[in-house]
Amino acid sequence: MNRVPNWDVKLVRWAETQFGEPFEWGRTDCGSLIRSGLRLIFGQPVLDEGLRYKDEESAVGVIRTLGSVAGYFTQLGGVKLIPTRAAGGDIVVRPGRDDGLPRMGLMLHPTGFITSDPVNGPHMVSKYQLPNRARIYRMDG
Repeated sequence: MNRVPNWDVKLVRWAETQFGEPFEWGRTDCGSLIRSGLRLIFGQPVLDEGLRYKDEESAVGVIRTLGSVAGYFTQLGGVKLIPTRAAGGDIVVRPGRDDGLPRMGLMLHPTGFITSDPVNGPHMVSKYQLPNRARIYRMDG
């Protein structure tokens, strides 16, 4: 998979349009942001378009179907990296919630990533706030 020209500029501009949007399952939740961001970076769908959801319950069902997001990203060709190697376009997976939903994000540049949650909606988080157990996946190896 090759990244489209100027993907980094396009990614940041797209992310800026997401900040301030309300949280909505299937549209502005963290998984949906990753799906949209990767499509923008590569110019084509990267994640299985059939794994869509419209609410929290169906999102949990998708994660159960996958088994684990780590296995899914690896199966798609993602290369696991340590957090200090994270760069723009990389997927961030932080330790999840008790119900099995992971907390994910997409690196916009070497120091920050976009993520989303029901309280804050889409927002930026510093890479330096990542716990040691966080995992990073680069989709173009």
